Order: sequence, then C-alpha cells, then structure tokens
Amino acid sequence: MPLVHCSYHGYCGGELVTQAVRHLINDRQNWRGDGGVVPLTLVRDEIEYPGFMLESERGNIVDLGGTYEAGDVYRFSDDESMEAAIGLLTTTCSACLREFRALSETG
Repeated sequence: MPLVHCSYHGYCGGELVTQAVRHLINDRQNWRGDGGVVPLTLVRDEIEYPGFMLESERGNIVDLGGTYEAGDVYRFSDDESMEAAIGLLTTTCSACLREFRALSETG
C-alpha cells in the first residue's frame, strides 16, 4: 500500500484509483451519495492490482483488452494491455475513499 499525504488525514495509506475517482475524492465540498465508485482488480499471470474506478469506466478497461470476470476482476492476456490499464491508476487517501464510499452507501 502506498503512503500518501492527505490534507485531511495527514500521512496515511493510499489506494489505487483511476484519475476520475481521485478527482471525485479530492472534491470533498461536492460529495454526494451517488458517486458510483466500485472495486476493480486487474489480473495478469495471477498477479493482482486491486483498486477502484467509477462504474462508468468499466468500458475503458475492456477497451484496453481486459476480460471481465465475476467480482469486478478484469483479466489481461498480454503485458502491453495490462501495463496500459495499470497506467490509468494513481493513488488517493484510503481514509477519504472509505469516507466517500460510506457516504455513497448511506445516501
């Protein structure tokens, strides 16, 4: 787990997320209960990269060559497409993400 510096939580663990999720999480003043953030696991040769994406980004992962499997898992058959998918990920504060997801689940 990466270490990030958050303006709300200080130094804490980070989660891998897409840029869209990061922008959503960083915009705390506009948080609503309809975020649509879902888990994501990228898999290549049994190596897993867990993270989060927006529901609307599912097509992006498939377009890069990921094959959807149950449980929000996307399997890749070649290194280039897997690297392209990993390139979509960045980090955000895990505490902020947890708070946002809790708000989304109750809202």
